[in-house]
Amino acid sequence: MTPTTRLRAKTAENVATICLEDINIETVKDVLGSVHIRVALVARRDLSKLITNAEDDASLQSVSIETFDEPIPKGDQIIDEFMDAISQKNGISKRDKFADGLGLLGFRCLFASVASALDAMDSGISVRELRNEAVMAGGIWVKEVVDAQRALTAFPRHKAWDDRGLGQPSHFSVFRTVNISTETLNEFLKQAYDHRYGPPVDPRVVFITRLTSPYTDELASPYLMSTPELPEVLLDAKPADCDAIVRSCFPDRTLEPKLCYNRFIIMDEHTEKEKNCHNGAELRK
Repeated sequence: MTPTTRLRAKTAENVATICLEDINIETVKDVLGSVHIRVALVARRDLSKLITNAEDDASLQSVSIETFDEPIPKGDQIIDEFMDAISQKNGISKRDKFADGLGLLGFRCLFASVASALDAMDSGISVRELRNEAVMAGGIWVKEVVDAQRALTAFPRHKAWDDRGLGQPSHFSVFRTVNISTETLNEFLKQAYDHRYGPPVDPRVVFITRLTSPYTDELASPYLMSTPELPEVLLDAKPADCDAIVRSCFPDRTLEPKLCYNRFIIMDEHTEKEKNCHNGAELRK
């Protein structure tokens, strides 16, 4: 269930909320009861049935909620059409459509932090920045966690850092916060180096093996014979810890190999089983 972004809205307007999949009715009630802002749950895609958190439980128990569950690209087109329809609907806060070339751009958010996230958008923080903060918080935007990240000072930002990374090399650092098998690392490298849409490229991935310069042993070849050393200090490290190391240490242009200093990869406790990883970006102004 994902609230859309908003512009500054009148108090009388409701924030439209849609379901991307079937949601247990008790969970829906939890959302409507915990966000502490005016919410309109879209029960019909054509906006003919809206359920606000000012209504009683009977409205929820008696209606079947239509979901926006089509796969990309059709799903994006349907949501675009829905956003256009919202712009014509009275009582619904008018929202910007947001896309990044791959479809809908959003982030997961704790129920209790939804209002704070929307307020942050109202104050001028982009959805892209908030999505990145969600990554740094471990995948879910939580106000208290994000506030703590913003206050981090243990690794001060390097004087050479900039958020665009102009002229940076294409060597991306990989942090492991748990032990990852050599088999999984090789699967990751195989897919990272498998370019179907362009010519072959030189090695561009490095595993962080120490927290002193040069921070890595060498560029990672597409096939590892053994697992690179994992610094004990990185075990159970949070995304924000990796972020702080990147912005503080990697802008040093004397490093060899030179490391990208505003984008990085994190392998965590989900990587081995689910075959995925975090992609982080340092965007804070």
